[in-house]
Amino acid sequence: VELYKLNAAGTAYEKVTGATTGGGDTPVDPTPSTGEYAGKVLLMASVDGAWKAATPLASEKNYGYLQPTDVTVSGNAVAADATSNALAWTVAAASTEGQFTLLGADNRYYYMTGTYNSFNVNGSAGTDGYAWVFTKNTDGTYAVKNVTMQKTLQYDTNYSSYGAYPDTRGLMTDLYKLNAEGTAYVKVTGAGTGGEEPTPPAPAAPMDGGMGGMY
Repeated sequence: VELYKLNAAGTAYEKVTGATTGGGDTPVDPTPSTGEYAGKVLLMASVDGAWKAATPLASEKNYGYLQPTDVTVSGNAVAADATSNALAWTVAAASTEGQFTLLGADNRYYYMTGTYNSFNVNGSAGTDGYAWVFTKNTDGTYAVKNVTMQKTLQYDTNYSSYGAYPDTRGLMTDLYKLNAEGTAYVKVTGAGTGGEEPTPPAPAAPMDGGMGGMY
């Protein structure tokens, strides 16, 4: 069975990649479809009842951990306004199917390098360390993993910031995507992959990550 999903413009049904199954309910390709994540999103974690959105680095910084900003969620949505739009990340398809780049509202691409668990930025997208994959966890959150470093974006409650780590030490993110009307960021509740990690084309062994140069 092949699935075709109506695009955001409402003009055509486009083939959904990664949804075809074979041999029962086991996905042939666990990589989520591009359409589910591409667009402007908020990366957020619920911390003691408060929603913390990952904020792009200050303009004078070229690397670091992402600081949180409190946002208000009402009915599984965040109103699109000047404040929330400044926190939005543009998720775009990378050169490899099922992988994405992260462009901050500061118009800089976020990538990882070395042994650090923090982020680096650049005005244009490169290849090494720039690709990310999105996988839905069983609790409804999403694992946003750097393909090169095999580290996953998490909110670290010990430092009250977002980093990407080789192990599970913090809170995974929820995704809120800007709707077609541009009025609100709505919680993404798509099928994802049920908590299974996609297999990158050239996996790298997890690196020994310290807290980086920020702490």
